[in-house]
Amino acid sequence: MNTAWSPTRSRTALRAAGGPVFAALFIAWVAESIGWAVVIVVLAGLGYAGYVLAPWLAEQRTLAGWRRDEIRDRADRQHSWALRGDNRGLYGADGAELMRRIADAPDLKDVADDTDGEAAIATVAYTPDALTALLADRPACWRYAAFVSVLVQRRAKLQPRLRDQQLGYAPRRGTRIYTGFQLGQYLFDLLEQMLALLGRIEDLMLSPAFTRMFGDPTDETTADAEAITHAAHRLMDIHEQLLSLAECCRGVDAPAEHADVVRDCARLLDVPLEGYRRFIDEFVARIGELPNVLPYARGTIQLDPIMLEIDDSDELRRKVLAGLQKLAPRGR
Repeated sequence: MNTAWSPTRSRTALRAAGGPVFAALFIAWVAESIGWAVVIVVLAGLGYAGYVLAPWLAEQRTLAGWRRDEIRDRADRQHSWALRGDNRGLYGADGAELMRRIADAPDLKDVADDTDGEAAIATVAYTPDALTALLADRPACWRYAAFVSVLVQRRAKLQPRLRDQQLGYAPRRGTRIYTGFQLGQYLFDLLEQMLALLGRIEDLMLSPAFTRMFGDPTDETTADAEAITHAAHRLMDIHEQLLSLAECCRGVDAPAEHADVVRDCARLLDVPLEGYRRFIDEFVARIGELPNVLPYARGTIQLDPIMLEIDDSDELRRKVLAGLQKLAPRGR
C-alpha cells in the first residue's frame, strides 16, 4: 500500500546512505585525484538520490491520479446539477446558498408545508415508527425515501453479520468435508445458488410491476405505498440469502490445504453484497441531497438513475473457476 512521503522516512533513508557515500570517497582517495573524487561523489550522490526519490515519485504520480479523479468526479457532479436545473451547478454549493437568500423565493405551491412553513421534503426513516409517519404524511419524494428506508432498516438488522463478512470471519458450520472433490462440489453449488439469486434480482427490478409501483414521475399521488415497501422487503430478502451463501463458504469445515480456493470463492460471493452496499449508500446520499435540490431547482427535476451494479473482476472469476476445476472437474 502506498503511503505519503514523510520527513521521517527521508531522514531514515539518508542515514542508511552513509555506507555507499563513504565508500565512494575512499575510492577517490586511493586514486589520488581531486577531479575523480568530485566525479565519483557526484555520481554516487545522483545514484542514491534516484534510489531515494523513486518511491516518492511513484507516490506522487499516484496522488496526482487521485487528484485528477477527484476533480473529474466534482465536474461530473456539477454538470449533473446544471442539467437538472440545480443552481449549485452554476454557482457552486456556497454560491447557490447565497443566491437562495437574495433571489426570489422558489415557488413550491405543489409541495406540502410543514409546521414551520417550509417545504416538507422526505428524509430517510431509520426506525419503523419514522417509516410509518413518512407513509402517513407523504412529503415531497416520499416514495423513494420509503423504498430506501426499508433497505436501510433491513440492513441495520444484519450489521453484526455484515461486519463479520467484511472481516472475512465466519464460524465453522456443517459437517466436515474431507476430500477436494467434495469441497469443489460444495463450492460449485454455492456459486450456482448465487447466480440464481442474481437472476431473481434482475427479474424483480426489471419487472413492469417494479416500475409501475412508483407511479407517474410527475405525480406522487399515483404511487403505491404498499407495493413499494413490499418490493423493498423482497429485494432485501435476496440480500440476506446472498449473505448466508458467503457465510456458508467462509464457514466450511474443509482441509486447510484448500484454504486459498475457499477464500477466493468467498471473495466472489462478497461481490453482490458490495453492490448492495454501494446501492443503498448512494440512495441514502441522494435522498439527503433533496433539501438542497428542490428549493433551487425549477420545473421538473430529472435525477440521475441509481443502479444496483454487481460487477466482479474477470481475474477473480477466472482464478475461482480454475481452482474449482482442479478440485472437482466438471463431467467427472
